[in-house]
Amino acid sequence: MNRRRWLLTTLLGVSVLGAVPMATALGRGAGPSGQSPSIQAVALGAAFTYQGRLNDAGSPANGAYDLRFILYDAETGGAQVGATVTKEDVLVVNGLFTTTLDFGASSFNGDGRWVEIAVRAGTS
Repeated sequence: MNRRRWLLTTLLGVSVLGAVPMATALGRGAGPSGQSPSIQAVALGAAFTYQGRLNDAGSPANGAYDLRFILYDAETGGAQVGATVTKEDVLVVNGLFTTTLDFGASSFNGDGRWVEIAVRAGTS
């Protein structure tokens, strides 16, 4: 019986100690001035990272390429959604590239979207 009471007391103590860092991490409790800390909401932008693979003449591309991205609301015959995004001199290594795209905050509303990508050598 004493062993069971000791085990329950120990588990309760560990549970309480585990809750203190969690409450601190969540911003609970008073700050240095005795006031509760405030939580500020930060708006997320519409930008996202796009990773792609590019072949040039059947082989993985290497070098700088200019890329143009246009977002549409249908696979064929759709209307453009948002702004055209142009990225110049994107570095392509072994056919792989990464760039950031932002078509605008209202471009994604839950409906399907298709991206047209145009490519040219960066020196042209």
